[in-house]
Amino acid sequence: MTTPDPRGIGQHMMNEKTLCAALVRTIRQEMSSAVVFKHADRVTSGVPDISVTWGGRTVWLEVKYVKAGKKISDEQGIQRRTLDQLSRNGRCFYVIYRELPNRNTTMIEARLYDGPHYAVAGFNHMHVVTALREMK
Repeated sequence: MTTPDPRGIGQHMMNEKTLCAALVRTIRQEMSSAVVFKHADRVTSGVPDISVTWGGRTVWLEVKYVKAGKKISDEQGIQRRTLDQLSRNGRCFYVIYRELPNRNTTMIEARLYDGPHYAVAGFNHMHVVTALREMK
């Protein structure tokens, strides 16, 4: 599916990889003093997609893209255990980009299905940046 770019520039194929890369770029641009890592280690499984260290705190983000008509895939095994441990001992959130038939949303959830969550219209990376800034 070809969808407008989340920042409103051009067109590209929408998938989890492109959304995650765009989110990392936006966080780095908007929070220039933050240390931002995109974790793509195929050897170490279970590590969330992104870590952001800013203001003396580290936040872990697991990015999900949910196509229209599909359900969020619940994490199993080592990734689920890792995300649970990070949530109990720090800050770990899901960033869920959900495609719906007539609109898209961006949600931030502490755990899948458990909330609390913060949702806005569109694939909105600035919403994630705002939430990161407010996590003190």
